[in-house]
Formats: sequence, structure tokens, C-alpha cells
Amino acid sequence: MPDYDPTGLLVGSEGTLEIAMEITLQLLQTPESIAAILVHHIYSAKSLRGALKSSAILILPSIQPNNFLRLIFYL
Repeated sequence: MPDYDPTGLLVGSEGTLEIAMEITLQLLQTPESIAAILVHHIYSAKSLRGALKSSAILILPSIQPNNFLRLIFYL
């Protein structure tokens, strides 16, 4: 039998052969608000930069520093 590769076996099984013995989770506080910006049909870095600048002027002043801003690019 050639070299045994346990990593390849576990990755190839997509985790179905693994058993979690210990899991540590860190809970995060829920943000007070979430903002979403939908940018439609951005094909170049130049147009993306312009879209982000214009949306930042409109949206960012109303968002507190500790909140999240999600950018969803709709291609």
C-alpha cells in the first residue's frame, strides 16, 4: 500500500468521516443595525470605485462605527 494520506481521505469524504471531540465557539453581540448596498452590473474597478464613493457619501454618515456594512454585488 502506498503512502497513507489521512488528510486526503477526510477532505475527500467532505467531513463525513470526522468526529468533533471538542468545539469552542465565541458569541458575538448582535449589531444595532445592518446596512446593505446593492450595486448592479459593475464591470470594472473604476466603475466599482465610483459606485462605492457615491454610496458611502449617502449611507455611511448614518451608520455607527461599531455596526456592519454589507456590500452585495449583483452581477
